[in-house]
Amino acid sequence: MHDHGWRQLDQTLMEMNMKRSFKIICLIMALTVTVAFTTACGETPSESAKSMLDSVKAQDTSAMEDVYAGNASNLKIDSMADTFTVGDAKLTKSQKKVISTFTKKLLSYNYKIISEKKDGKNATVKVKFTTYDFNSMLKASVKDFQAKAVTQALKGGSTSDTALTGILIGILSKEDAKLTKKDKTATVTLKLVKSRGKWKVAELSDKTLNGMYGGLLSAINQIQEQTESKNEK
Repeated sequence: MHDHGWRQLDQTLMEMNMKRSFKIICLIMALTVTVAFTTACGETPSESAKSMLDSVKAQDTSAMEDVYAGNASNLKIDSMADTFTVGDAKLTKSQKKVISTFTKKLLSYNYKIISEKKDGKNATVKVKFTTYDFNSMLKASVKDFQAKAVTQALKGGSTSDTALTGILIGILSKEDAKLTKKDKTATVTLKLVKSRGKWKVAELSDKTLNGMYGGLLSAINQIQEQTESKNEK
């Protein structure tokens, strides 16, 4: 092949390599821009709210801290046994199982994200919860407990912390078994703030927690108010 032919072939190969290199560079730039854009965007308020609610259900403190601006440890349900223990009574293995079953049911809430609104570094996400009716369940449990405790005392039975705790846990087990359908709903609004490019759920209000747990908090507050009112009289 003449020198002219070799030079022409070299030129052609060089142009082909340059074109390939240019395509590769364009592809790398496109991928870099896409990754950068995705990273900058981060999760949406709704996605952060979902992560938050899922982590509470799983009682995953580490995951909560990633998307919660409040104190994640406050959302851990690890003292439920104390709620249903009278005085210094020690729970038996079977009683602890009743508490565990109740706690799992309490955390089995369903939810649906209805809408989201953003305003700069603040946002709101409206959520609808569907739960078991723990409000009615707890009120019925306390009413039954009071009646049985009085009857026990009148009959000369034991009213020790252990005996009363046994009555209460027995009632809890019976009432919990009656909860077979999630028919209580509540719609709440979660507030979120953007911190370091990430949306975080602000500290949950009592209204939100009450909706999440099927009216349990309002039932507890009502029972406490009634108890304090009777003590004052």
